[in-house]
Amino acid sequence: MEVHLVTTLSRACSLPLIKTALFFIKTGLSIILTYFCFEGNFAMGRIISMAFIKNISQNHTLYRWALCTVACLATSGIFLCASAQADTLVLKDSRQLKGKILEETEQSVKIQTTNAGIMTIPRDRIESLTRESQSPEEAKAEEALLHNKPYDALKIYETLWEKTPGNARIEQKIGAVKDMIKDQEDAQYKALFREAQEASKTDQYAKARAKYEEILKKIGSDTLTARHARRGIAVEYLKECAKFKNVIQYNNALQCLKQAVAADNTMAVAHFAYAQMLRDQVNLYTQAIEQMDLGVQEGMKFFATPKSDQDDLQAFEPSTMHLTEAQLADARYDQIDLYFKTGQKQKGVEACQAILENTNLKLPKAKVDRVVGRIGEVFTTFDPTVRLDKQKALEGFDIALKYNPDLVLAYYWKARFAFEDGANAQAIKSFDKALEIAGRTKEVPPRGIQLQRAKALVIEKEYRDAIESLEKAIAATGEDKLAADDRYESLCLLGDLYLQIHADSPEKAQDAFSQAIQAQPETPRALIGRAKVNRLMALNTIEDMEAQTSDDKKAELRDRATQLRTTAIQDVDHILDRNKANYEAVLEKARLYKDSDQTSEAVATFSRLIKELDTVIATTSGTLVRTYKTITAESYLGLGEIEMKANNRPSAQSNFEKSLQVLPDYAKSYKLLGDLSKKINDFNSAVKFYSQAAAADQQYPDYELLTAVAYEEWQKYKEAKTHYELYRKKGGRNPNIQSWINGCEAKDASSQK
Repeated sequence: MEVHLVTTLSRACSLPLIKTALFFIKTGLSIILTYFCFEGNFAMGRIISMAFIKNISQNHTLYRWALCTVACLATSGIFLCASAQADTLVLKDSRQLKGKILEETEQSVKIQTTNAGIMTIPRDRIESLTRESQSPEEAKAEEALLHNKPYDALKIYETLWEKTPGNARIEQKIGAVKDMIKDQEDAQYKALFREAQEASKTDQYAKARAKYEEILKKIGSDTLTARHARRGIAVEYLKECAKFKNVIQYNNALQCLKQAVAADNTMAVAHFAYAQMLRDQVNLYTQAIEQMDLGVQEGMKFFATPKSDQDDLQAFEPSTMHLTEAQLADARYDQIDLYFKTGQKQKGVEACQAILENTNLKLPKAKVDRVVGRIGEVFTTFDPTVRLDKQKALEGFDIALKYNPDLVLAYYWKARFAFEDGANAQAIKSFDKALEIAGRTKEVPPRGIQLQRAKALVIEKEYRDAIESLEKAIAATGEDKLAADDRYESLCLLGDLYLQIHADSPEKAQDAFSQAIQAQPETPRALIGRAKVNRLMALNTIEDMEAQTSDDKKAELRDRATQLRTTAIQDVDHILDRNKANYEAVLEKARLYKDSDQTSEAVATFSRLIKELDTVIATTSGTLVRTYKTITAESYLGLGEIEMKANNRPSAQSNFEKSLQVLPDYAKSYKLLGDLSKKINDFNSAVKFYSQAAAADQQYPDYELLTAVAYEEWQKYKEAKTHYELYRKKGGRNPNIQSWINGCEAKDASSQK
């Protein structure tokens, strides 16, 4: 409308009055045009100016003025257009501020305007911000920042950086936004963490965890802050678990521990606590091992990090929950215990050796002892499923001795290894060292050491020293200190030795086996020992019966022998009912058949034993080989005795010789060969075999006695006297020994005349 008015008035401007009016109109239009330009409506200003120039140009009087006016307006337009391209702030009250932004902070924006100078505007009053030559993406980023969405802004800026790499302004913006995010995170984290701590102090564990969860929702998951928040959640579950345990609500406590390791699977202490409760309260050993393994792994990782990183991670934990090297060492020990409890011996021994080799994880001396013991136990059980390096184990024992030079068990297991390898002298030396330390430190009862030492002495045929060692073990320690298995085995071995050394008076053996049965009733070894004693006592009773002249006395002794034999048969049958492959029991059964003249049953049983053990020995190692070979040799001797009783000398001799093929140093085989030769008055062979028996078993005096008797019957009195004296020297206790020596002296003197 204003444009048409100007055109009409311009065409009628011939009068001076009208010229004067037009001057005022031109001035007004200039003001209006200036207003539109200042307000940024350049299109409207351009329309007015172009119409104005077109119509005034028709009046030559005003044309010159019009050009000047338009020139001024053009100049103003250029200036105002430049001003329109400046930075713009749109306030929330719809006002606009134009100028140059000088500074931005998280709280405010500082702008230099064209008419109001420098102003600082709080961000909460700003709706939007547009910069000079700003792209739409930058405008969106600025708007995101205005609405406190720094992560959205950062994403936009990073996208722009990918499109325009090297843009210094964008790079600066990215850095500024990252700093803003970090400041926001720190502020939020500290505030929420304070609230969580306050809640935890009043046992509001759920509220505390909610605050940590809020942190995780607002903060990036890979930051140290997030790790602290996850650790905080785990700590609260652990605190709540302790509360439940105090009131014996173990199911709730277990759930808390489960949630703790789920919240922070890097917290070794939480894994350890969960594993211990799974083991102790619900006997879930497999799950306990899983948690213990995870805890050990995380613990090892933790101590592999720099100390400053360890401190950062544990900064907000209670000091009572800080992981220590002692805790990790204890956990390694518990881990080993769980491996063995679940039959994972391979892993158990590997963990034992790892502990001994890792000087950073030092266990208390008592636990080092137990670790050494665990290794030893596995190596002496001959478990075919476990692949172990014996040399490495021995090296582990030496490492353990560096922890504790007085480590009894290290010497004990070194001795056991030597014993298993057949190095009996070395074994006895190590056993003696272990006993010396045990006697001095009083830390380890000597029972097991004495028992194993006695076994080594038996192999060396040092029977009397072995008996002395066993008697000390049993007599020196009370029931509360002496483990049942060691006491039982000591009594059984002692009974066996009494039978071997004092077969003519088996009462001591009977007492030892009776005590063993009291210690562990219904156990095979003691029952077999008692059966042996009763069988021998039955044989001795039969001999006494045959020497009697009174029929009543003979009947009494016959009944006693029958009763003893019946008891022996009952013990053997009881064992075989539970385990038909108990070869010692089978051997004793065969002997009972032989003593009762049940020849066919005896021969069949001895023969079956020989055949079965031939296969077993081929697949067995260690000390069991000697045991099985002894049973095989005894089976051949049993067959030979049956043949000898039947006067089948060649067959008897063949079986006796076969027993020597199995055990070349078996004294009893030589003794029976001597008996066989003496029976046909082949004294030359008899004394040779008896002497070989005495040489094979120098601790058994009766072989010297048999040699002496053979020489005396052979009328070689001087040699007889020598062997009678050797019998007494070796501990022979026959009360007639001196009269035998005197008799040989007299006969020898008489033969010289």
